[in-house]
Amino acid sequence: MTITLPEELRDELERKAKANGFASVSEYIAELVQADDSPISVPEARVGARYAVRTPEELTAKLLEGMDTSGDVLAGPDFWERRRQAAEARFAGEQPK
Repeated sequence: MTITLPEELRDELERKAKANGFASVSEYIAELVQADDSPISVPEARVGARYAVRTPEELTAKLLEGMDTSGDVLAGPDFWERRRQAAEARFAGEQPK
């Protein structure tokens, strides 16, 4: 993997890696990532609070809520194509068509 960083940040990482006894910045970064046990999550601002779930129970509740309020949907190929397009647009930050 290649990551491009501003020169100031790269210099700082090199200093910290050396000061902490690492042979390279890659080893230092790998150690930091392994030591970070916090869960990875997409910020709600990107996903939207309406779609954010953090537990299987929340996901189940959202799915049941959607089933209760959406009514019947015929899920043919056109439906799935529209869903795919809407998802791609949402992640690209666009308004669905």
